[in-house]
Amino acid sequence: MNQADEPNHKPLVKSAPLPRTDGTRRVLLVMQNLIQREHLYDILTHHGFSVKTVYSNDRALASLRHERPDV
Repeated sequence: MNQADEPNHKPLVKSAPLPRTDGTRRVLLVMQNLIQREHLYDILTHHGFSVKTVYSNDRALASLRHERPDV
């Protein structure tokens, strides 16, 4: 029997909504997987973050030379 089969199962991690921001918080999102990168981009921008996405560590380092994200 796994945890999902137990009648009183509660998730181990509760998801909480991200706080809305005024758009000044900049995030550099580094992910190789395009689908996951686009999904996280959508979530973060929906919550008011300014997001720049790159697909590799080399691109992330190059981006950091021009602009420093908050997160």
